[in-house]
Amino acid sequence: MLTDWEAVIGGRVANLRNLDKLDAVPVFIPKPRFPCLKRRCGSDVSEDFMAGVFHLAYLFIEIVLLAWMIMLSRQSASWSWSAVLIIAMLGFLVYENLVLALGSVLSAGPLLFALSMPRYFSHAVFSPFFVFIVIDQARQAGVEWTLSRTARMATWMIIGALIAFGLFEFAHFEFVPLAVHGYVRYVPEEAGPSASGIAITIAALITGSAIWRARGWPWMALAALVVLLGSGAAAPLGSENLSLITNGLEVILLISLILFESYLRVGAMAPFATAESSRRQGG
Repeated sequence: MLTDWEAVIGGRVANLRNLDKLDAVPVFIPKPRFPCLKRRCGSDVSEDFMAGVFHLAYLFIEIVLLAWMIMLSRQSASWSWSAVLIIAMLGFLVYENLVLALGSVLSAGPLLFALSMPRYFSHAVFSPFFVFIVIDQARQAGVEWTLSRTARMATWMIIGALIAFGLFEFAHFEFVPLAVHGYVRYVPEEAGPSASGIAITIAALITGSAIWRARGWPWMALAALVVLLGSGAAAPLGSENLSLITNGLEVILLISLILFESYLRVGAMAPFATAESSRRQGG
């Protein structure tokens, strides 16, 4: 039976005592309708059930996408950097939703805290590479401005800045347990909109529009637009619903990236490449 533990993050120490009594666990509560941990405190059982369904659905979809992406890459003559990074991102998202799902059976404590920290560290370090993925896919599609040295330098500068900012935030956040729809997870006590999320969406929208204009493939741009509008619409709903919605939006964007990776792999771009080569030779 756990009676005393210390969680250290960013130089701050939080002492939690008497964890054998569920009501004694300190919980960050954004709204009064979540007065304590777990479903036994009177939360809506139907909402708890639907939240569990969504988490499991996201987990299943991400596992299927991960298997599809690995099979697609193995069938290709070579692995592109965008394909490798998409596989890594999917692996991270599978872990993230697995930890969120475990929040239905684990209470606040050292184990859930330790499992949650890699989620936020990975967000800080790896999420910015989504910018590289969309730029690399546009490069493979032959979007001319992505081939320049200036574009490459700007891409790495943006990624470096986002990683530095994300690690700075991670080091200074104080993480507290939050009970949502019967699930317990650790969240930053004070956190604003994700800088990486905004940059990724804008990069996907810009490069997706360039691919649409150059190659007639609209789905990346449309997916980025859905993510942009969906994130804005979800913001007023509060933190208890935001993660369910943003996870779904991430899945939509990933599906568009994988579809385009498949589009590149199966040779659908070959007619465009031939036409472009002929145009240049004729010019």
